[in-house]
Amino acid sequence: MAVIELDPSRETPLSPARPPLHIFRPAGLVVAVVLLLALGGAAPAATTMWRSIGSIPLATEGTFTPAGDRIVTLADTDQARVLTAWQQDPPRRLWTASLPASEPPDGVVLTAGNWLFAEGDTLMVPQSDYSTVAVDLRSGQTRYTLRNRVEPALPGVGLIRRTIFRPGAANDPGSDADGMLHIGDDGRPYHEPPQRTEVSGIDLGTGRALWRLPVRGAAVTRMVGASLLVVSDDRLQEVDATTGRVLREQESAGGGWVDIVGGLAVVFGARTTTAYDLATLTPRWHTPTGPLSDTATGARCDGVVCRRSETGAEVIDPATGATRWRTGREASLRPQGSSLIEYDSVSQRPLRVVDAASGRPTADLRSWQTLSSLGTLETLLSRVEPGGKRMSFAVVRAGQIQPLGYADVIVRDCRAGDGLVVCRHDEGIELFAYRA
Repeated sequence: MAVIELDPSRETPLSPARPPLHIFRPAGLVVAVVLLLALGGAAPAATTMWRSIGSIPLATEGTFTPAGDRIVTLADTDQARVLTAWQQDPPRRLWTASLPASEPPDGVVLTAGNWLFAEGDTLMVPQSDYSTVAVDLRSGQTRYTLRNRVEPALPGVGLIRRTIFRPGAANDPGSDADGMLHIGDDGRPYHEPPQRTEVSGIDLGTGRALWRLPVRGAAVTRMVGASLLVVSDDRLQEVDATTGRVLREQESAGGGWVDIVGGLAVVFGARTTTAYDLATLTPRWHTPTGPLSDTATGARCDGVVCRRSETGAEVIDPATGATRWRTGREASLRPQGSSLIEYDSVSQRPLRVVDAASGRPTADLRSWQTLSSLGTLETLLSRVEPGGKRMSFAVVRAGQIQPLGYADVIVRDCRAGDGLVVCRHDEGIELFAYRA
């Protein structure tokens, strides 16, 4: 459930919504074997395969996802949504299927995205009306449709969240009332929080419900291994994601977000942030200010716990709650193996690799323009060379920069999975194979 503040004159509360940051940016083409390049800050070269596989056509507004040994694209037309599955190497069309076009419900203020995800031989396709269509990856045939959005949990298991509000709590678009808007599971706004939330597990292969867990008020979740951590208004629960059985629970004041850091569940509440031991769910420490992202700049901390201030972020020791070191005001952090990558919150440009414990820089990334996750302990760097017709590429490996090479192509918005990197260009998407 998302929350929106309507009155800008009020002190901004800690928002429970912290959307995933799309920092997957340009990455690139092609060298068969790593070249010994004189790129600043580079580590000794190691054998890395980086080759072009080919292109797949896709409209600018379309989306795509790697799905096992395939690529799936989704493009919207006036009459239908067109799904196409492609063989990866070399790219070849396998099947095309049409899904009915859908419209957002009346009054929706939070639009549904086009985020696809695949699990086994099932592809989950979110619709604009907040339903989800499950498609057989082998044939393109529709298996079932659910009226809710589905989130991945475990192999073969998905999650559904249903928010139940008091009758009459729906927000009147013509009202001048101030305060927070609470967004339901269907994207509609309400002027008070939900009375309860039902979290359910489903079999992704069939759509069959596996279990249902009702909790008080709003709920946020996070997977921890095979368990699901559920934070509601009055308690913290560890749930077996396959059966729904509550393994342990602890009374709490609730929160709008939860991070898993250093063996702790760090719950960010409206006034207090509390760290709980994951093994026992007992509280370890708390702080009166919530170390959430700066909502004005978009600055955020992933992989570490931060407390925001006017001058930047304080990185907190997860074991004690004490401040370890500080970042700049516009800096965000993301995990990179045992290190962190610091990047500019506005431009998304990488800045440096830093030691997670001390903040000490280990590599300067300021000569690079963009970074993309490879889905491993490595991060891909890229930049457009002078003249705007050539790109160079490198990988951050073990906290250092390992050069890859150059390519005579400009790409952007890269995603990775199972040794495959997929990037956008003006005519569609470009595929690259990556092996270290």
